[in-house]
Amino acid sequence: MAHVLVGEPVPTSPEHAQSRGAELSIPNLITLGRILLVPVVVWAITAGEMRIAFLLFLAAGISDAVDGFLAKRFGMTTELGAYLDPLADKAMLVSMYVALEHDPEKWIPVFGEDHAPPMS
Repeated sequence: MAHVLVGEPVPTSPEHAQSRGAELSIPNLITLGRILLVPVVVWAITAGEMRIAFLLFLAAGISDAVDGFLAKRFGMTTELGAYLDPLADKAMLVSMYVALEHDPEKWIPVFGEDHAPPMS
């Protein structure tokens, strides 16, 4: 096993990448956490807890950046992660749009009271 100094990218060979197809790496666990966060964000939106929903959405965005950085920088990319990461992103966004669609007035804070579209 080759030793790699901190800060240097971990070399990945095709053989190494194939053996890591379904392995649960740290980035994959972070992504699974993002997927588990989706129903909590939907609950927060439907319960009118927009501040909580925003903070959870912000945490999901930051964790998306962190897991991508870890996977690429330290050679922790897996085939499973290549499927899970976009799935987590799409699940979060689509779920939020659907949850927000049920009450159009929740969109008003995005525009502010002076610039809100007419609600007719």
